[in-house]
Amino acid sequence: MTRRLRTLLVAGSRRTGVAAAGLMIALLAPLQLGAQNPGWRDDRGRTAAEVSLLPAYCQSKMGYRPGPAEAERWRNAVGPETWEHVHHYCQGLIHVNNATLTARKPEERQFLLRASVDEFNYMIKNAPANAVLMPEILTKKGETLIRMGRAAEAIQPLQHAIELKPDYWPPYAALSDYYKSVGNTAKAREWLDKALAIAPESKALRVRQAELGGSKAGPPPAQKPVPQAPAPKATAEPEAEPEAEREAK
Repeated sequence: MTRRLRTLLVAGSRRTGVAAAGLMIALLAPLQLGAQNPGWRDDRGRTAAEVSLLPAYCQSKMGYRPGPAEAERWRNAVGPETWEHVHHYCQGLIHVNNATLTARKPEERQFLLRASVDEFNYMIKNAPANAVLMPEILTKKGETLIRMGRAAEAIQPLQHAIELKPDYWPPYAALSDYYKSVGNTAKAREWLDKALAIAPESKALRVRQAELGGSKAGPPPAQKPVPQAPAPKATAEPEAEPEAEREAK
């Protein structure tokens, strides 16, 4: 295990809290400091780039958006029980981002992806089954399993995400991306049309549609699907605004 991997996992296991006084300025403005000092890291070893990719509620939970009012707003948005554990999901996102964007060796990438699935599984076990973030967490788990080459295991979490929130388009897009990656354009277009029926103005979905040569038929009405073999792209994609972030506005 590399020193960087150990640093990432140890950082993820620490409980969130208020940073030391000497680092408070850095926590208040990690992106600005990162621009001035590319080697900047916080007291948990996270870089400004890692912080910038996190959702706002993760930044609040982990201390990058300090203030009781901010934390209370997100606590109310995601729910008290979910808020208690959400730093595990946030750390899972950090692992996925590092695996996708910075890991250079296959074994390092796989290690980080396995670590992220562990964090997602923790959330699935400990957060309420009807948590507002649950469809997103399940989708991220499915996408990550597919990146690991374990597509068969991704069916259940993606299907569960759709069952919990049929109007949440990312799991449909994940299925479309997978079928495109294995050369099944017809199935890719079918799942993409279902996503577009939910979010017809989504720029991310329209880009996918253009890459597939456009839809051969109008988007069908949204319906409960029975997935067969899902998977998303390995590159970072713009996603639907998380339900928690909409509720917090």
